[in-house]
Amino acid sequence: MGLIVSFTVKEKAVAITIFHGDIIEGTFINRPNRFVVQCQIGEDLVSAYLPNPGRLIELLLPDVKVLLLKRNQAGLRYKAVAVIKCGRPVLLDTHTNNLVARNLIERGLINEFSTYDSLRSEARVGGSRFDFLLTKGKEQHYIEVKSCTLFGKKVAMFPDAPTERGRRHLLELSQLSQKGNKCHVLILVHSPEVRYFLPDYHTDISFAREFLSACDKVQIRAFGLSWTENLELSETVQRLMIPVELLAKEAHDRGCYMVVIEMKDSKVLTIGSLGKERFYKGYYVYVGSAMKNLTSRIERHKRRTKNRFWHIDYLLDDAQYIQAFALRTGDRIECLIAQRLRDICDWYIKGFGSSDCQCPSHLFGFYNYPMIDKRFIDNLLWLRMDRLFA
Repeated sequence: MGLIVSFTVKEKAVAITIFHGDIIEGTFINRPNRFVVQCQIGEDLVSAYLPNPGRLIELLLPDVKVLLLKRNQAGLRYKAVAVIKCGRPVLLDTHTNNLVARNLIERGLINEFSTYDSLRSEARVGGSRFDFLLTKGKEQHYIEVKSCTLFGKKVAMFPDAPTERGRRHLLELSQLSQKGNKCHVLILVHSPEVRYFLPDYHTDISFAREFLSACDKVQIRAFGLSWTENLELSETVQRLMIPVELLAKEAHDRGCYMVVIEMKDSKVLTIGSLGKERFYKGYYVYVGSAMKNLTSRIERHKRRTKNRFWHIDYLLDDAQYIQAFALRTGDRIECLIAQRLRDICDWYIKGFGSSDCQCPSHLFGFYNYPMIDKRFIDNLLWLRMDRLFA
């Protein structure tokens, strides 16, 4: 028996239950690759298919609860369909997202699509394919659906990883609209508490700029959804605000960044004018800024060969670059970031990277990998999202 989706409706309220046998709760252990997670169920360590290629770093943290369904297919015996965040399930199964969108449309829960003549999935136009084609008389409405699982307390963002495919969809929809078609992007945010949606210009500036360009040609709508512990979609569908003026102000290649670094062994290093400093084995997070050409600055840190100029250049001769996080903004928040990291770090290197400000340091040490530290991730979400509406 395949995946069963049952829909029940009460007036304009919709409940959607997704099940294939019983829902099983597991504890997240790790993610060996993009489409597999390992979870603990009782004393058993099981591997599960993850139908979501996103980074999901804010969801797949140690010991979080994952909701699994058994699969009657060869290979992986389970599928990870949701993860628990703040006591609520967040839907991971992107394959189900279009089923949810179709039901919302069919039940008239989205005003723009409350009346129509026909609704067809997988609509092809030339070399492009969109999730739905809806017709109203002579009008043709092309609809692309996106699943959004990245959110803080007030703000949701998409995508959580660069998406050339997503950028191309926006461009193609804009071009179709100029030929007289009605074009839409429907973003389903799997949280009932957020109030705003923005494209994630920190992660994918190209997608965000295309989003901004498409706003006057394509109808872009975002809705907050709520899932119960039984994977039923609750009755409230919340329409989110998209602050386009804020996006136009912030979506530029400038701002601040954090670089995650690993020191595999303790060493004494000479750091330019700072002199000799002992760096303990562990992880470091460096805070920097570039009020223009932010992407180029981050790419520079990745290179092994470069002229030494900043303190971080000397450190990266001996340390391993892991990952960088851009925080695009016109505001100078480098010291704010440093302050928040100082509150959660295990130690810091005095004077590192902070010669032109009053901060004790811009380099912070962690015994454990900060990418799986909820405090670090929560700070990242706040700085990228909720800070905008604080």
